[in-house]
Amino acid sequence: MASERRFFLAVTVKNEAPNIWEWVAYHRLIGFTDIVVYQNDSVDDTQKLLRTMAKHGYIQYFKNESKYGAPQNRAYRRASRLDEFKSADWAMTLDGDEFLVIHVADGMVSDLVDALPPEANCATIHWKYFGNSHHRRMPEGLVSEEFTRAEPRKRVGHRGIGFKSIFRPSVFLRAGIHKPRVPAEGAVPVYCNGSGDLLDPEQPPRWFSRDRGLRRLAQVNHFAIRDPQQFILKSARGRTANHERAVDQKYWRECNANDEEDLALASKAPAIREVMEEMDRKTHGRLSTLTAAGRQLNQDLFEQLMEDPYYREVYESICAMEGGTAEDAA
Repeated sequence: MASERRFFLAVTVKNEAPNIWEWVAYHRLIGFTDIVVYQNDSVDDTQKLLRTMAKHGYIQYFKNESKYGAPQNRAYRRASRLDEFKSADWAMTLDGDEFLVIHVADGMVSDLVDALPPEANCATIHWKYFGNSHHRRMPEGLVSEEFTRAEPRKRVGHRGIGFKSIFRPSVFLRAGIHKPRVPAEGAVPVYCNGSGDLLDPEQPPRWFSRDRGLRRLAQVNHFAIRDPQQFILKSARGRTANHERAVDQKYWRECNANDEEDLALASKAPAIREVMEEMDRKTHGRLSTLTAAGRQLNQDLFEQLMEDPYYREVYESICAMEGGTAEDAA
């Protein structure tokens, strides 16, 4: 009898209490067998949620304080030393605002890797930017069902967009933010994109590139802004890997894509809810309790930030872009 294939996923998070339960449930649903979460400096019950999920075997959880610098890169170095990473058939890294969405067969990770060219050992899966879907404040529902408006599907064919990679740890010894690093001795990296097109072996893909097949096999839904309230919270905590780039009105304009509807992830919402409910039952309701508390803590933090003139100005500017005022969104 063939042994189960192992699919490893690592993520770094900060203040993701409203959404991390859904994120874990979804990626378990599509077949990731080993999920490792690194958390740095959260103040909104994220760490309590992660400890609960780890206690019940849904994830591995590690603290990853930012005082040591570069928390994301450090997390992935640590992840690459884990036995679960080394023994995995395929591995991937994502952020807490990124969801891998697979377009082939049943939408499982196994379906994706089986659809890749047999010789490929790393696939670059491009982002698809999702806007605020015209939400003015944090919605009550799941990210997957509330945020369904996105950039035009064809944009990635003619414009460079970022990607995340799924790859074989037997070929690449270390995970990276966008693509793996350090090929194993004697290994030959063979890259393809999220449409299954083999890439030029003489030019390893840059993290910002095109996919002329328009993400035929898979995409990474990138909920970079979500709604104005969550955007302000993101602005306050800063960017994970590029601290020099402000999370401000310009960032909002660049990422707030509501051009067309994309329901590929939303169609999974009922199944995601089933997984979440089962997880909640096994934790005796603690996940739902902590998520509700985390949402309130995020709301309280948002209200505190509104006392700061800078964040108030950013928020009012965003509300104006949406055709209203801050008071309208209250």
